[in-house]
Amino acid sequence: MELLSPLDWAAYRQAINDASDTFNHQIITWARANVILDYHGNDDTPHSFQHIQLECLCNYNIIPSWSVDKATNTGVVDKEGIPVIFNKQYLRDLGFIAADGMMDFNLSTDYFILMGEKYKVRGDTQAAQAKTDPLLQYFVIIRDNPQTGIPHF
Repeated sequence: MELLSPLDWAAYRQAINDASDTFNHQIITWARANVILDYHGNDDTPHSFQHIQLECLCNYNIIPSWSVDKATNTGVVDKEGIPVIFNKQYLRDLGFIAADGMMDFNLSTDYFILMGEKYKVRGDTQAAQAKTDPLLQYFVIIRDNPQTGIPHF
């Protein structure tokens, strides 16, 4: 027995999309690699990046996410992850959702820039599932060159 009717699911989808219009306004830059293959078609090294500004919600470690702090001889290097949340309808409207339903993001070459800092992606997942339709996409990002100590957000 289903507890939610199709009308309830539609209302939930609308609520998630309406809420995202209200709170997803942190600007993050997606550095999307323009990959050029060599003569033999083997070189997938990015030669340039297209910088795309996107709106998202950043959680700034309100809960630890995939903590990867690392002790060193000189102290602790902060590699704590920041969850970055995108509304999938927003990404779809911009043409950034691939055939598999995920953001067309290349984990091996692309990266994000947030408040002037370069961040690599350490994982991604979908969330806010409305029956069989995930409405949000999460990325967990960490600084590319982490600083020692507490991050300055």
